[in-house]
Amino acid sequence: MYPVEYLVYGYLYYYLFFLPVYTTVRHEYLLHGVLKPKNKFIEYFSFFVFHAYGAKMRNQRPHHVTHHKFADVKPHLDPVYLKIRAEGALKYILGFGRMYSALDASKFTEDDHRGLLSKDTWNFFNKYGPAIHLGTILIWLLFFPFWTWVTFYVYPAIIGITAGKVTDVYFHKWKGKDSVILMFFQCNQGWHRSHHVFHQDKRLNYEPWDYSDSNINKNWKYLNTQYYVQKLLYRPVSTSENT
Repeated sequence: MYPVEYLVYGYLYYYLFFLPVYTTVRHEYLLHGVLKPKNKFIEYFSFFVFHAYGAKMRNQRPHHVTHHKFADVKPHLDPVYLKIRAEGALKYILGFGRMYSALDASKFTEDDHRGLLSKDTWNFFNKYGPAIHLGTILIWLLFFPFWTWVTFYVYPAIIGITAGKVTDVYFHKWKGKDSVILMFFQCNQGWHRSHHVFHQDKRLNYEPWDYSDSNINKNWKYLNTQYYVQKLLYRPVSTSENT
């Protein structure tokens, strides 16, 4: 029987390491371009973790930018809303298909997909990403006990996918307030979803589709390792870099 304490180990790994690295490199760097790794080693290490768990870079940014642009003002054009509406909340949360399906990302340019990523990073991981994913699984199963793969690979991935979809439904179906519970499962992403609705940073003249730092709440940020990952390993992107 799979010991219950392994679930605790898996969640601690997910919360302290996997999600902060994965979320920062995917959301803040790849999708929104507001944070950037301080050096090339951090960039490659972050995207290695990103691809080790089977993620792909292509198509994500056009979907996400479109999601931000239309989520508040024209939800019928938001690919996330359309997928939740088509499948229903429960099927969307429990399903393991693509989170976006209502947007033809092939209409976007290579730069739209790549964002601020350098061409060498983009080309390397698009070429070797599948090999990194498969190699990670094979090495783990061949050289480490099976329970470690379930605890530190399968379990964190399931938590991340499910929690991410729950927060999508939480926003799109119920437009709930900031959730401390979701924050602990999503390393602040419970608040990130809420910035669509509440625009805590409207005082800084952010538009609804702009990235907002409101997910790093002043009262809780020190309990989230994502805060330390971002402070220590990443730097803010200047206006000139993001144009």
